[in-house]
Amino acid sequence: VLQTVVVEKEKIVEVEAEEVPTFYGLPLPSVPESVDPAPAPQSPDGTVIVRGGLELRGSGMPGDSSGGMFTGQSVTEKLFLTDAAGDAVNQVVEDWKLEDDLSKLTIYLKQGVPFHAGPGGEDFGELTAADVAWSINTGNPGYNEESATDGGANWIGFIGANEVVAVDTYTVEIPIDNYDIRWPTFILGQSGLGLSITSKTAYDTMGETDEEREAWVRDNVIGTGPFKVVNYSRDDVLELSRVENHHRITPEVETYILRAIPDDDTAKAALQTGAVDVSDVALDEMTALQKAGFEVLSAGAGSFHSISFSGNYWERTKYCAAGTSIEEGGECDPV
Repeated sequence: VLQTVVVEKEKIVEVEAEEVPTFYGLPLPSVPESVDPAPAPQSPDGTVIVRGGLELRGSGMPGDSSGGMFTGQSVTEKLFLTDAAGDAVNQVVEDWKLEDDLSKLTIYLKQGVPFHAGPGGEDFGELTAADVAWSINTGNPGYNEESATDGGANWIGFIGANEVVAVDTYTVEIPIDNYDIRWPTFILGQSGLGLSITSKTAYDTMGETDEEREAWVRDNVIGTGPFKVVNYSRDDVLELSRVENHHRITPEVETYILRAIPDDDTAKAALQTGAVDVSDVALDEMTALQKAGFEVLSAGAGSFHSISFSGNYWERTKYCAAGTSIEEGGECDPV
């Protein structure tokens, strides 16, 4: 029996592989060719629900380490704002003057910028130089040693132990100890350090003792931002409502809710069921969620994570610099 066998000659062809973009070795998610419609949101019209992270902690007391949460959520404001180009623009400032020798910064505030009302309808008036001076002096560890504000070394480096002074109702003088070119964007800017401006009047009037006043201001954040606090429960939920006719910008959404959802799988499920409208997700989940109809948007900025090894802690506990030990007349007593 004869059988014809056809053998095709194997041909090896080299083709150039498509380059897959990566981020620190991980492939970036690609936009799928076909997508399904995203689930309908459960939130009512005018409301946006956003997934928060592991912690949801904030404070209205200048000098507390968690004050930056309300700055980031636009409840409180700082003197300047960074625009899309990265430049500083006035936020609650009408004008400013920097001395030629870089020894002093004079701030001229906008007039008629109102503070939010308190939870009982309390009227705390408008933003004044006294509020700015009190907030910075309370938060600057160089002036107030009890302050635990984030980036305290930056405040100490910029202002030192000097006092910020309210010259008149709308004029503030900030003495400069060491000039820092980042002063309008990082130190005094909304996108930088967390310390922002809250109401001195609220602190002065809401309590009989320092402890009572601090507790009230800590739990009732009175700022000037385009959102005001409606409900706040630590590590659970932050509910904000927009400020109508805000001095700078009135938000498009009426209600903004931030919910603490530490677990990524729970956050993904909340997106898929419409329980939240916006969430950050794990990088390897993005393509699948895009196929399900979700849109990936940039946050507009990067973030950084760091671990700090404090020399002060080491010095207090393990090592004494020359001349600082108790034996030498100092206060250092290492264990």
